[in-house]
Amino acid sequence: MLNLNNITKRYGEKVIFKNMNIQFDNTNEINGIIGKSGSGKSTLHQIITFQDRGKCEYYYNDKNMTILSDCQQKDFIRDKMGIVNQIPTFIDDLRIEDHIALCQSMFNGYNIDKYIDRLGIREVMNEYPQQLSGGEKIRVSILLAMLHQPEILVFDEPTASLDKHHTQIIVELLKEYAHQGHIVIIFTHDNFMKNEADVIYQIDNHTLNCIQCKKNVSKIKEEHFIRVNSKHY
Repeated sequence: MLNLNNITKRYGEKVIFKNMNIQFDNTNEINGIIGKSGSGKSTLHQIITFQDRGKCEYYYNDKNMTILSDCQQKDFIRDKMGIVNQIPTFIDDLRIEDHIALCQSMFNGYNIDKYIDRLGIREVMNEYPQQLSGGEKIRVSILLAMLHQPEILVFDEPTASLDKHHTQIIVELLKEYAHQGHIVIIFTHDNFMKNEADVIYQIDNHTLNCIQCKKNVSKIKEEHFIRVNSKHY
């Protein structure tokens, strides 16, 4: 369970959120968050992922995350979260396969060969980030976010640079992951993504309202992944 209470954020005189609450109760749902441009979607994404302090009471499984030190919050992100920002960040001098090897070493990740094939990125493994298209970068960043099978995934516009075919693949993959018992939060304006989400929250007038909730989402059996050799990269 992930709860953020009394979220307050302003930029100068402009109020973005005022005592806003959000609660992700179920760990087998895709939670979509929508809102008009400038409503605060990216800001909320940054608050949930500790990239923006804002002001709020942050709880995960009833543990107060607000009082943690910077180092403890980074440990929480490393161990529990997978994050995809709207503009993915890479190390220019490392090939994609090196990014994966580095993350496997840092996060003690799992063998994710099947994800590589499903995301269609095996052919870019020997390439450098600057050689990739926008859609390929997004797909690689999704792989890196899921590499250590985190309990929480938080994505900001994951299908913005994707064609219809790859959008469907990403949605299917994330639905499977959510329905295996994980929290998946997606900030989006993609209509296909909104239609496939189990719960939809809308940011409007500094508050967040649930406008869609599909009942009886069945939890599917969680897969057992094999951890890879985590020796230092």
